[in-house]
Amino acid sequence: MRYRLISVTAIGLAIAAWLLASFTGKLDPNKVPPAQVWWGTLADLLANGYASKPFWQQVLASLGRMLSGFTVAVLIKR
Repeated sequence: MRYRLISVTAIGLAIAAWLLASFTGKLDPNKVPPAQVWWGTLADLLANGYASKPFWQQVLASLGRMLSGFTVAVLIKR
């Protein structure tokens, strides 16, 4: 339980630092997108999909590519 608390705290602090740096203008938006833009883009992606396909189809396509690459790597290693 202690390690979960440490993990959640570390992630929370990282997100808080990112938000603070975004709001104060300390981050170059060309290198690290501001948190507000990232969350807005994620919401748009979930609502509208990408390249005229729903988000879940994109995720399944990526998983398929990952599993096929893993399978090829396992077969080559043998």
